[in-house]
Amino acid sequence: MEPKPFKSVDDQIAILQDRGMEICDDEFARRALREIGYYRLSGYSYPYRAVQAETGLLSDNFIEGTTIEKVVKLYRFDQELRAVTGLQLAKIEIVLRVMISHELGRVDPYIHLSPHKLGKKAWDKVNVRPTEQYSEWLDKYSLSVVRSNEDSVIHYKKKYDAILPVWVAVHVLDWGSLRMLYDFARDEQRIAVANQLNISESQFSSWLLCLNDVRNVCAHHGRLYSRTFPKSPMLTGEDHELGFLRRFVLDDAKEGNRKEKKGKCFAQFTIIQYLLSKMNLEGINDLPHLLHKFPEVSPVSVKDLGVPENWEELPLWNGDMYSCPPQAMPYSQG
Repeated sequence: MEPKPFKSVDDQIAILQDRGMEICDDEFARRALREIGYYRLSGYSYPYRAVQAETGLLSDNFIEGTTIEKVVKLYRFDQELRAVTGLQLAKIEIVLRVMISHELGRVDPYIHLSPHKLGKKAWDKVNVRPTEQYSEWLDKYSLSVVRSNEDSVIHYKKKYDAILPVWVAVHVLDWGSLRMLYDFARDEQRIAVANQLNISESQFSSWLLCLNDVRNVCAHHGRLYSRTFPKSPMLTGEDHELGFLRRFVLDDAKEGNRKEKKGKCFAQFTIIQYLLSKMNLEGINDLPHLLHKFPEVSPVSVKDLGVPENWEELPLWNGDMYSCPPQAMPYSQG
């Protein structure tokens, strides 16, 4: 297979114009292509591609009225969406670290280094040894401790030979390793953490996994707009604030597009809204305000994020965020 030939920025502009994109300001187009790149920008021009009448498939050509300004505007919105979502997740992540370490540390300050005190995913009772999954986690954790330059970790390295209590250890873990530590815990510890958020332990584990996917997209400058995630958050129960989202997904199934809607960002965004509420954190209006700014220029729409028709009226999105005042978390978040 021959490699694709190199194309200059002006070559790229010519290609876009040949395919029907309107470019009235060449300098604007050059700046956009140099700053964003042809490949990345193409992900945001994809919705503007015309459908082939004979096959029903998308062609390389753009629909009439497609301008590079519209495509860049969609990119800018997604850029802001990533920034806001990443900021909210960062705040939530800190609280999650404290929650998990608090319940584990209550049992033993060094429980993360004592797999026999953890649950069945960490300790194999039959063979009386750590599980392979825990051993892999411990190797990764140990490497994170060695590499950490956090002042608190450096202090423990010097004074305690890098034996960190769990409330320090959680702060060297990435999100995925934090989720695994939660899964390693015994049922009573997992339940104690999840109860503080009024959800089940299986829901909490599901949410950690789903939000990790969102966090990775934000951290690596991926596209949130119109992305379908491989995993959707577990939604159970009808009596809490998330009951509406479960009903939305189920009702949508009648129209034959449950999978498409369920995997879109709105479910994950609603989980973020829920956690901000339960944790009594600032910024709960940031995502609703941003969705109102979506650049609605046909054929793109805020619905491409999985947003339902009446999203502004839904719990957690309507300004009344909560049916009762949020409770303070039962420990320090410092």
